[in-house]
Amino acid sequence: MARSCGLRIGPRRFELVVLDGSGKKHKVLKTYAGEFPKPAPGEDPLAAAAEALHEAFKQNDVPRDNVGIAIDSRQAAFRMLKMPFADKAKIESVLKFEVESLLPQWNIDDVVVDFHKLVETDEASELLVTAVQKSDVRKAIDLCEKASIEPLEAELETTAVVNAALAAGLCSVDTAQILVHVGEHSTAVIVVDGGSVRDMRAIPIGILSHEVVQPEREGDEAADKGEKS
Repeated sequence: MARSCGLRIGPRRFELVVLDGSGKKHKVLKTYAGEFPKPAPGEDPLAAAAEALHEAFKQNDVPRDNVGIAIDSRQAAFRMLKMPFADKAKIESVLKFEVESLLPQWNIDDVVVDFHKLVETDEASELLVTAVQKSDVRKAIDLCEKASIEPLEAELETTAVVNAALAAGLCSVDTAQILVHVGEHSTAVIVVDGGSVRDMRAIPIGILSHEVVQPEREGDEAADKGEKS
């Protein structure tokens, strides 16, 4: 049976799991968690991170040609969208146009969008749409390529959590679940009911959020100068 690897790439840490078998029948061979090093002065941050990733794959004898990556859900936007049809091909052909007004913070040509059907009838559908900037996906791919890793696919932490829970048989059709993944600076939350995803979000807080220094606002700086004078 073929070996494969799932790799989560976070802002500070990475985790990998090596599987043997297919999506329907598999076993976990090994897991590993590591931290990206702080680059030395003048050192390329990408090179330092790639070296750590390359060494982790080498030490754990991880296959490099069958890798799927999961990226930080904080980088994504989640939107609800109703369509007057349910045909997948039609949805894909107009999805970017329909969701553009819901993403005013981004140029629609600079993002990758995907969707999950929440409700479907013969004449309409309700979608959960995810959008990620192409540049954020490119950063993860560039890191892998510099570490001599060729990812076959990329997804968000949220969908990776859902796929893992479904594969493990944790989401039965008779109950509802809330799936949670706490990352460094964001927490992925997914609501599953009846074996189907009902909602997913990324909350901008994680185990290392206390390390994030908020930038000083211009108004605050002006107020401080006024008090000192």
